[in-house]
Amino acid sequence: MTEVARIMQTAQECYQRATEKEKKKSEWRENIEKKIRDLTTTIELLWKKGEGKELSKEEVKEARRIMREKGLIMDKPSGGEEENI
Repeated sequence: MTEVARIMQTAQECYQRATEKEKKKSEWRENIEKKIRDLTTTIELLWKKGEGKELSKEEVKEARRIMREKGLIMDKPSGGEEENI
């Protein structure tokens, strides 16, 4: 009987190892921190624009993208001239 028990135990261990899923570490903390950093950067950029400071071309492009996503409009050029934002 002990031989049969060892065979069954070995078979059970093999089955557990074969069917066990590897758990990967949850990245929720890193994801939340990244979202906070992105939102902080967005807020700083829009405050900078709101205060009338000069923005680089990359900052203008990013600010326009953010405003478009939020359904808002940055400064529209008046007349036939295109103004800097």
